[in-house]
Amino acid sequence: MIPLAERVLLQLWWTDATNVAGGWHDAEDLARFATNGAWEASNTGWLVHEDDLCYVLAGRMTDDGANVGLIERIPKAAVTRKAVLRGQCGPDAGSPAVTPAAPDDGPLPMSWATSTSTLTARLMA
Repeated sequence: MIPLAERVLLQLWWTDATNVAGGWHDAEDLARFATNGAWEASNTGWLVHEDDLCYVLAGRMTDDGANVGLIERIPKAAVTRKAVLRGQCGPDAGSPAVTPAAPDDGPLPMSWATSTSTLTARLMA
């Protein structure tokens, strides 16, 4: 787990998996689903863990950082971009300025990734 003083508020964007449940599907249904693009999801949270395979975000955290909630693991291989929304937290971190990401920041290297408590998704054309 990342120590409290080193945690950052992070927003991640990733390509999410989708499925069609229920019933049988003919060739036309299959073709429409297979070529309909992918969902891009976005989430924001405190980065509480990172390893070679994933980021773990917590949407909620107690003031002392001992307890977290709304945790989500996002595979790094699916992440398309990320933005640090707030620097380090904790009692010794002061009051870091919030630096929102510009909408045209573009993709980041695949070694970067993350999540949030508010999920937004849109169908990519």
